[in-house]
Amino acid sequence: MIELFQFQQEAAEVLSNRMISYQMDPLLVSKERSIPLYTVLQSITGSGKTIILAEMLEQFRAQSDHQPIILWVSKGKVVVGQTLENFSDGGKYSQNIPNYKVIPLLDCTESDIKSNESLLLIATVGKFNQKDKDQGDRRIFQTNLDKADSSLWDLLKQRSAGENKRELIIVYDE
Repeated sequence: MIELFQFQQEAAEVLSNRMISYQMDPLLVSKERSIPLYTVLQSITGSGKTIILAEMLEQFRAQSDHQPIILWVSKGKVVVGQTLENFSDGGKYSQNIPNYKVIPLLDCTESDIKSNESLLLIATVGKFNQKDKDQGDRRIFQTNLDKADSSLWDLLKQRSAGENKRELIIVYDE
């Protein structure tokens, strides 16, 4: 397990507390729909943004009523590959998020989303390209008949685990 520096721990706590606080009292568009929380972590290269975000996610998970779904996206395939390697079993950060199932987004199944297990899905932003969502490899918008009745995107939007709707946290890693 990687030990965080004091400033990293404090940053993770601030972000996690902000998310928990917002979850308890969100801004509402209607009785049923809240405005998503948007927050930014800016820090110099090499300061440990990834480990800060991992700690923030683990703190949030530990305080939340339901196990969250994290969608960790980046522009570059190289960054996505490194992130997957670092968070997967035996990876550099895997012990910092021990309660998460870590998989590429397109390997996610309906049972993963409906489970009660924290889920970390990793992908490039290109997987969400609307222009060719009905063609090509944009399988997130397509139904995979041997896995689900709905597309992965629809399953993520619903995020049901029994009667509960799981939190969806999107991390955009430049």
